Amino acid sequence: MLRPLKFISIQLIGACLLFSTVTAQEETDQENMYYVADYNIKWESIFEWNKIYREHSVPILQSLEDEGVISGWSAWMHNTGGQYNWRLVVASSTWDNYDEFWDEYLSRFPEEEMEKTGHIVTAHRDQVWNADIIKYADNADSTQYIYEALYQVNFGNMEQWNKTMNEKEVPLWDKALEDNMISGYVVLGHNTGDRYNHGRVYLFNEWDKMDDFQSYVMGNILSDEELWNQMGSKIIDHTDTIWERVHKQTEDSN
Repeated sequence: MLRPLKFISIQLIGACLLFSTVTAQEETDQENMYYVADYNIKWESIFEWNKIYREHSVPILQSLEDEGVISGWSAWMHNTGGQYNWRLVVASSTWDNYDEFWDEYLSRFPEEEMEKTGHIVTAHRDQVWNADIIKYADNADSTQYIYEALYQVNFGNMEQWNKTMNEKEVPLWDKALEDNMISGYVVLGHNTGDRYNHGRVYLFNEWDKMDDFQSYVMGNILSDEELWNQMGSKIIDHTDTIWERVHKQTEDSN
């Protein structure tokens, strides 16, 4: 699928964000980066787009993962919020091999199929994120939904923002992970892309657990006026999106 105008739809992570197929674990110190491509696909062409993705993108991505060029990927479809309806996330420990990845990917993708995707996409956005914190439960590979919260924070306030987050919010997320409300979370730092420069992605195996998590976390934050005002004063803009995993990818792609 595409690359800017010749770009494949590379989600996950959300994905993952956030959310990609990085091995599930309690915590990792490995440096990770996520390339996130968001697309608006014509709604009447979603089935065609997913068919092309499954038949052509997945085998190539799996080969590139097996060869060590990337460390994982995952695909997601719009559920709630945002302005895009399809996402693919590619994970890597470094983007020193970025050119190698694209050269290999595009050389293996059938030209006639690439041509089809150009008529299906109506809008596109690329972002690259650094994974500042990654914590997963053992069941993270069965994640079905990701809740993504993106923030535009004044860069001059970013150090204090992160300090407050680590002191006040991370313990809430850790407790939610321990209590099986979430199957993992990732904190994202801006590398390349649009105006949002901080992100949190929460992983869920069941839809109902999102309500439990939101009630627990927001209940604690809203009960602390000082914390709310301290964090809120640093936010310039904010957006939330819920993504649902694209089903029937492959067993290996999780």
